[in-house]
Amino acid sequence: MSRWLGWLTSPTTFYLLAFVMTTGLTLCLFNPTWGSEALAWPHQVFTVDGHFVWEVATAKAATLLGALACFVIVLLMRPGRSRGAIALFGCGLALVAFQVPPEHLPYWILPLASAAVGGCLLWSGESRARRATLLVAFLVLAANLFLPWDETRIGRKNLRGGYHSTATAQIDLLLNPPEEYMVEVDADDTTTNTPIKGYARIVLMTVPQTVGLLMFLLGLCSLAGFGSAWVRWVAAPGLLLLVLGPAWVLYDHGTMTVLKSGPEPWQLGLQYLGQVWPSHGSAWALPLAGAIAELVRPQDA
Repeated sequence: MSRWLGWLTSPTTFYLLAFVMTTGLTLCLFNPTWGSEALAWPHQVFTVDGHFVWEVATAKAATLLGALACFVIVLLMRPGRSRGAIALFGCGLALVAFQVPPEHLPYWILPLASAAVGGCLLWSGESRARRATLLVAFLVLAANLFLPWDETRIGRKNLRGGYHSTATAQIDLLLNPPEEYMVEVDADDTTTNTPIKGYARIVLMTVPQTVGLLMFLLGLCSLAGFGSAWVRWVAAPGLLLLVLGPAWVLYDHGTMTVLKSGPEPWQLGLQYLGQVWPSHGSAWALPLAGAIAELVRPQDA
């Protein structure tokens, strides 16, 4: 399996997908027809009436172009820690421009902590750097999953008082799914039970939480010393789902916007993706996971 599916756990695959998605994000933000940040190409926002300007839009364009340059460089380099360091710099550069309000920080940390744990699991070999990084990322992920919510967040979820956390709420959602997810209503108001589709909808709508729980279990297995032969083959698809799932949900939500004139539905979907995606932690999970995997790789890997 390692011979035929080696690309699935290769950091190069993650860098390539990160480059493609960051390029798409840049065009969603800066596009002369339907850009969500500016109706201009990325290189055109630096000058206005022939004069150089430095504002929020130009800063975002600069950091995105810098991140893209880093991803191009790493794709041309040989595997190694230097390549991982450059990819990590590109990821951090992009994160600087797209900050989130403090109340959204838990949602932002969850996918990034999951990506860090997953990056450590992409290698089956053992090293001190890998184990130390995995332990730190695992503890951050565990804290995000199990620390109790405040009353405001509990109220937004319409939950009863008491202990609630990201992990307990997600487990309860999977064990007791809402009925509207599990049935389909036909044109004649006939309801049909669709449990498989229902759980697929729940997983797709809550990918960060689901993948976070998955990475927690895989990290626990790896730290306990068993499962090193198979955890990487579960972690890699989980990381891809962590990014592609929310991106598709946001794009699909954007296409439902109804306007009498203006951009086409697919353009509206990309426009909405550009508005929300940069501040979503999942947007930068792929380069982070690839960089972590390269930085903790064993010497003989």
